[in-house]
Amino acid sequence: GAEVDGKRIVVARLPVIWGRASEMLLALIRRYRPLAVVAFGEAGAEPVRVELVARNVRQDIPDNAGALPAGAYIVAAAPDSYRTTLDAQRIRRALQGAGIPARLSTDAGGYLCNETFFSLMHYQGPGAASIVRRGFVHVPPLDAAVALPDGVVVRFDRQRLEQTADLVIRAVAEGL
Repeated sequence: GAEVDGKRIVVARLPVIWGRASEMLLALIRRYRPLAVVAFGEAGAEPVRVELVARNVRQDIPDNAGALPAGAYIVAAAPDSYRTTLDAQRIRRALQGAGIPARLSTDAGGYLCNETFFSLMHYQGPGAASIVRRGFVHVPPLDAAVALPDGVVVRFDRQRLEQTADLVIRAVAEGL
């Protein structure tokens, strides 16, 4: 319900369940018909990764319900990959300018983050035409310590993770 540059922000937590996260995300798009969609996921104790490429691939890793993916591909007849439409450089600069370690990434993995990212990029149903920007950002887990090139260590406590999300959303909103 918050607003950034006059644009209302909608936040939802998606389950780490094969297929279910994408279903919920696409239902939200149909309901709200957003101008932009930024999905976030948790990665390792590393810099924030602004993902550039979503791949049509799944790895055989159990989800939070213990289930394996239904197949090797997210969408059988879809392209091999999609590129983000977020201004990834703008996002990276905004984060780094605030002292948050960030980098661009061409590998969103083969787990649910990549599946959600690919489904977001592939979606062409109701509400899709309104989306100017869409993409995915990986953040470190809560309380992860990430070293900057100068040796300074940044701890991703709750406040730093909220700041990271806020900076990403503001960078996207400013580019609309």
